[in-house]
Amino acid sequence: MDHISLNRAYLETLTTEALVRLGDEFGVDIPPALNRRLIIGELLEVQDEFYSNAPASSSFADALPQGSTDTVPESYNETQINILLRDPGWIFVYWDFRSVEFSACTSQRGFESFGLRVSFFEDKNLSQLKDSYNIAVSPSDRKWYVHLSEHCCFCRVDLLSMCSLNRDTVLAQSNIVGVPPVAGIEIPKSGSVREAPLLSLSGINDLRKKHWRNHRQSFL
Repeated sequence: MDHISLNRAYLETLTTEALVRLGDEFGVDIPPALNRRLIIGELLEVQDEFYSNAPASSSFADALPQGSTDTVPESYNETQINILLRDPGWIFVYWDFRSVEFSACTSQRGFESFGLRVSFFEDKNLSQLKDSYNIAVSPSDRKWYVHLSEHCCFCRVDLLSMCSLNRDTVLAQSNIVGVPPVAGIEIPKSGSVREAPLLSLSGINDLRKKHWRNHRQSFL
């Protein structure tokens, strides 16, 4: 049987667990929580040595995880966050954690949740902050759509570990995206919309303010 040539593109499609199993098959000593990029580098080096020393009939095929070429790994074991502009009113935020760092945060005394700090700046150099707010997310979350409260500016999102006993810890910072100047219907930020006397008795004004403070989007 002809051998299969491993390449970085293929190895990137494997889960970290599958990479570790593949390393075990060829005697690669992989320490716990080793960065997956280093694991891939080790496997590529082992492949080069294997092919240079093994007969032409030798193969890596038996050691490759079966049926995993079309799957997308759930985690790359890296703490990172990225944002994409969906349209002038929303961004898509997705993030991941390094397993050791995730465990250290969630086991920390006083840990409350992870969070997203959405910040808006006047220019791409991030020299002047226009507005900033936090969104709490659960440990199982890995993606969110976030409403944009500012326009004609630049946006960045920080991944936070939120703890009641200490200041929030920034785990990772996203790329920067430009927010277009037009984003549809504008909602007054002050929350000072006056309701009819009867409707105001329901507490809707406080609800509007709380919803804006927590989510930076209108309550309809």
